[in-house]
Amino acid sequence: MMTPWLALPSAFGLLLLLVALAFAGAALEWGIWRLAARAGLPASQVGRLDEWIGGLGGLAHPGESRAESPAAGLGFALIAAGSAFPLGLLLLHPEAALLPVGMGVLALSPLVSSLGYAVAAERAPTPESARHRLAAASRILFAAPALLAAVAVTAGWAQAGSTPATVVAHLLLALALLVSGLLVLPGAVAERSLTSRLWGGDASEPSGAVRFLTGTAHYTSLCAVCLLAAWMTSAPGRLKPWAMALAVLGVLALRLSALSPRGGRWLLASPRWLVPALLVAYCARASLGRLGGSP
Repeated sequence: MMTPWLALPSAFGLLLLLVALAFAGAALEWGIWRLAARAGLPASQVGRLDEWIGGLGGLAHPGESRAESPAAGLGFALIAAGSAFPLGLLLLHPEAALLPVGMGVLALSPLVSSLGYAVAAERAPTPESARHRLAAASRILFAAPALLAAVAVTAGWAQAGSTPATVVAHLLLALALLVSGLLVLPGAVAERSLTSRLWGGDASEPSGAVRFLTGTAHYTSLCAVCLLAAWMTSAPGRLKPWAMALAVLGVLALRLSALSPRGGRWLLASPRWLVPALLVAYCARASLGRLGGSP
């Protein structure tokens, strides 16, 4: 049995691993965006890497604003916990995370971040900051049903075999997980400015420490979404590298397509059509199970 003192290095190592994965994801996307901008694609506002993840360059600045109350700090701690828990569970205990109960817990984790934004908005230093934080809390809350539906259908199809029909179903469900997962990420911008500055830390926050924390939480959650989608397209019990690469490419394609106004509107409107489509898929899966004699 591991004593609490021996568990501290393991917990610290896991925290460092999560932060390292978040930085790796941010660096990868930043590099893709720079290449897209050089190729002439409308990848606007691509600055330095420390600005991309949010506030990293201003953490040690002497004039950096850090006027946040302890109650707001509790809210940001909830945002960090809601983003770190899914990725930690998928890395440490993937067999438990991919069970129906574990996947349900993963799908509910963004609500912790939504609660954190609401708590931080209650103790925001300015009314404008409170409005931005409430907008982030509302975005996550109203997009959560799409992720819950995607996870529910995914749990039903996870052990459906490897026939061509089920392979196509797994790919479509992985795409549904990616689309629904993008809208519940912390550290994204408000809905109305989705096509002007897509991703990174909350750009409206005056504190570099807050932007850095929410930017790290954003890419930590993004890694969890990609990992869950990769498990969906892999064989049961084994994560395939090509599945992870396919999930990362899918996320990058979705985020690049959202740069255009039409693509941004399509992504924002996805919960409206995604939930009915997933419910139809769930009913179809249940009907096939009854016809085939499986539960």
